[in-house]
Amino acid sequence: TVDGVRGDITAESVEGDLTVRRAGGNVSLNTVDGAIAVGGGRGTVRIHGVSGDVRVADAAADLSIETIDGDVTLSGIDAASVNASTVDGDIDYAGTIKDRGDYHLSSHDGDVTVTVPSGANATVSVSTFDGDFDSGFPVQITRTQPGRRFSFQLGNGSARVELESFGGTIALRRPGEARPETERRRRARDRDKAKDQAHAHDRARAGLDIDVEQNIRLAMLAVQPDID
Repeated sequence: TVDGVRGDITAESVEGDLTVRRAGGNVSLNTVDGAIAVGGGRGTVRIHGVSGDVRVADAAADLSIETIDGDVTLSGIDAASVNASTVDGDIDYAGTIKDRGDYHLSSHDGDVTVTVPSGANATVSVSTFDGDFDSGFPVQITRTQPGRRFSFQLGNGSARVELESFGGTIALRRPGEARPETERRRRARDRDKAKDQAHAHDRARAGLDIDVEQNIRLAMLAVQPDID
């Protein structure tokens, strides 16, 4: 863990997590097996991982992030350039979309979710082979390409936003709206709650049946002497 360094930070790990807090300069992190978490950062944040989640929060920096097996969560980002990719994981971006900025988010098997600030000006390109597209606000498709590729414009279209997922959902949300993974967790909690209630009912019913059987046996024992 590195905390409160004002200058540039470079760190590597073969096995273990890397955590940087209150970074004041450029950040460069590499790990093979471990999670990476960065809070802060100015200039550029570069991250390369193989297995482990990546989280960057409250960074005023351009981002270059690559991992193979892990989620990428970017929140409170102030950047004109963001390039993030993962093979097996979700990507969640919440931050600025600046005029003439460049944003490229790509996942092979996971969801890609972007929280779009009000008033954003961007040309958005969407590419998915076996996934879905879900927008929390209306969009008008202006161009389609072979396969499941299309684009649309927000505002004057100044920034470039490219979103790709081979098998996951690509979703746009306004600030404060539920994200796909949040909705999945809520549905999973509802399913688990229903299962717990069903199991509790079954246990209560089984206990009731046992009590009835015990009462019958006790009653039969109580009258047995009279029968004899």
